[in-house]
Amino acid sequence: MDNKKENKRKLHVNKHFDILQERRLKQKEKCFKDEMKVRAQVEGTIAELVRKHGLKKAKYKGKDGRQLQFYLTGTALNIKRIIRLIENERKCA
Repeated sequence: MDNKKENKRKLHVNKHFDILQERRLKQKEKCFKDEMKVRAQVEGTIAELVRKHGLKKAKYKGKDGRQLQFYLTGTALNIKRIIRLIENERKCA
């Protein structure tokens, strides 16, 4: 008699497997991809504001001060983008 243990594999399915499968199907739809394009643009802007413009730490105290910092930083970013756009148009013309 051979007392060796047989090598068996077990497959454990996560309790949320059904939800995961449903989400994977939804990710293939066009409307989902369109929403993710917008999200990627917004996240890129937020990353730029944090990395290049210091939005990681608030310079002012209180909700109003932070909100003012967000508005001013966003305005500065938009002005930089407008200037860059104008410069690129001049180069192409």
